[in-house]
Amino acid sequence: MLLSQLRRVIDGMDGRVVIELPNTDEMLYLRNGLSVKNFILEHGDVEVVVKAPYQLSVPAFREGREKFSKAKQIECNRWGCE
Repeated sequence: MLLSQLRRVIDGMDGRVVIELPNTDEMLYLRNGLSVKNFILEHGDVEVVVKAPYQLSVPAFREGREKFSKAKQIECNRWGCE
């Protein structure tokens, strides 16, 4: 399902929906239709999968997120993590 198709649903969720960001392990809260519109302008109208209640996964971002996680783990192994 495309993110734009969920815009009205997200509008009624009181800012509880999170979506993955590309090339990082960060998540972004989609608080309303405007935040969905801004996400689409920046990242495109991506295909999303419901990963958990209120959490959207973007399969197109998977490779970049995995590369980031591997690089982050290498640094954690070298310097330690909190």
